[in-house]
Amino acid sequence: MESIREEHNGATELKDFIDGALDKVNSLKLSKSQLEEDYSAIVNSANDVLDNLNKIGSLTGNPNSVNVDTSKLKESLSSLNSHLSEYSKAHPEVLNDENFKKFSDDINNLNNNSNNLQGTFNNTPEIKAINESIGALKVLINTLNSKKDTVINDLDKFNSGISEIENGLKALDSGLGKSLAGGEEISSKVPEISNALNQIANGQSKIQDGFKEFSGQINELSNGLEAGSNGLTEIQNGLKYANGFINDWSNLSYNLSGICVPIEVFSNDEFKKSLNQYMSSDGKLAVINVITTKNPYSNEAVNEIPNLKSFVQDGVKGTKLENANIGIGGMASTTYETKRMADSDYDKALIFVIVGVFITLIIILRSLTMPIYLMISLLLTYFTSISVIQFVVTKIMGYPGISWITSFFGFVVLMALGIDYSIFIMTRFNQDLNGSIKDRIIRTMKSMGGVIISAVIILSGTFAALLPSGVLSLIEISMVVLTGILLYVVFVLPLFIPAMVKIFGKANWWPFKPALSKEDKNLDDSTTIVTTVVTTTTTTTTTTKKGSSKVTKKESKTTTTKE
Repeated sequence: MESIREEHNGATELKDFIDGALDKVNSLKLSKSQLEEDYSAIVNSANDVLDNLNKIGSLTGNPNSVNVDTSKLKESLSSLNSHLSEYSKAHPEVLNDENFKKFSDDINNLNNNSNNLQGTFNNTPEIKAINESIGALKVLINTLNSKKDTVINDLDKFNSGISEIENGLKALDSGLGKSLAGGEEISSKVPEISNALNQIANGQSKIQDGFKEFSGQINELSNGLEAGSNGLTEIQNGLKYANGFINDWSNLSYNLSGICVPIEVFSNDEFKKSLNQYMSSDGKLAVINVITTKNPYSNEAVNEIPNLKSFVQDGVKGTKLENANIGIGGMASTTYETKRMADSDYDKALIFVIVGVFITLIIILRSLTMPIYLMISLLLTYFTSISVIQFVVTKIMGYPGISWITSFFGFVVLMALGIDYSIFIMTRFNQDLNGSIKDRIIRTMKSMGGVIISAVIILSGTFAALLPSGVLSLIEISMVVLTGILLYVVFVLPLFIPAMVKIFGKANWWPFKPALSKEDKNLDDSTTIVTTVVTTTTTTTTTTKKGSSKVTKKESKTTTTKE
């Protein structure tokens, strides 16, 4: 029994060892799967690095190395050199200029050295080091890609071996119940198997750590190559910009490329005579002739004068002539200055005339209301006539617009004539003190209408004589005056002025004492007041103990009506 128990105990211990070995086998299976995943991650990172290398190759034109392409720069320098040669042949006098010679020699040297420029770029230690690193990296990537299938196959074989061990352990575990005699031998072998499996697991862990470290280094190298690709892109863009600048410079026309005048030319007598046409004898005054393609009398040409002056001022900024006095002459400039001065005078005259006439009307008519609507009527007449003549001149006569002098003199003449006719009417109205305001303004229009119409007919004939003069300014002024006085006499004086007089009534003389007739001093023009007094007598009788007494109380009631 003791031996059976010992064998049973030994079998139990052996079973425990077998269970532990099975656990180790399962952990090895998991480690194998992790190894496959890490290896695949390394291969993918290597492929990303290879893609970045291909991008660098597409930028430089060579997928196997990093090179700087300077062929376009060489072509631009050759083109510039040929243009300089043609220019020197067309203008041999520039060969005497030392600065031009130096410039031409520098271009030739730059053109000759451009043949070795690409080799110089590509033979720098930095480019060589990058190319060597790229070559080594590609070999490593190709090796990883070529060994991928082999590693996976080896891991599969390793996995199949582990499976066989697992099956053997399971068979051993099941055979313990059948053979207790071999328990001691199996028990002695199980620790060895467990140690071997532990060593295998430790080796796989070290391999896994190595792969992880290598994967991190591959990622760092990939980031570095990507940064290098961005740097090469910036270099390529800079070379393209320089190449475009040189191309633009070489393709400039003769007029924009500047003028080289040798010093000897300034001592030439013929050249001095030509300078006298554009410069003063002391050299402090220079004249530049500008020929406009537009009519110098047109508004377009006149409006270009401020732009031309600003252009000259901007052109001399930063030079010795920055503080020089700049003036513009010629017909267009004279017209511009005259128009600017006339506009300023027109604004001043408009204010002075309106204020002066308004004050004069207040003094003559002894009223503040009458001058207000008289001035409004005159201004409406002026702007209406100007608008009508503007339409006639532009749409019918075909001119770009009325002359600047037309508005000025048209305003002065219309204000003078219109205010005269207004004073005639309103002065006669104030002198007539018989009857109501309505009757007085009607009599005034009847008595003064013929006189004013006669004056208008004579004045119209005078200004109409200017129409066949052939001078556009006189024609426009006469048209404005004729239109204005006809509008004022036909519509404003017979319609607008009487309507205003009737509407304001006694307020026409505000704030002064109104000029009314004797009847109007006590009576209003349109109101009659009738007062009826009705007296009612009421008798009240009061009786007391002492006797009777009679008290009479009178009440008066007044009723007022208006008809």
